[in-house]
Amino acid sequence: MELTGKIDCIAVENNNGNDKKMLTLVNGREVLFVEFQGKNIHLLDTFEKGDEVSIQARFNGKISGLGRKYNNIIGKRIDLQPM
Repeated sequence: MELTGKIDCIAVENNNGNDKKMLTLVNGREVLFVEFQGKNIHLLDTFEKGDEVSIQARFNGKISGLGRKYNNIIGKRIDLQPM
């Protein structure tokens, strides 16, 4: 799946000892949160707020221990959009 938009924020998070970067992507009035995990964390090192990007992503649906269902969007690749 391909997602496009402008980077609003990149934040580092730690969940049970596993670092990940959460990217906030804005496309018009839509806001999307994309996780970059493991070996893909470094892909965000050269990007900053305001960059127009294209992201290749996959979905990872899960059910929590309490039975709640949710979807994660996992980034696999990120590129600057041509001007």
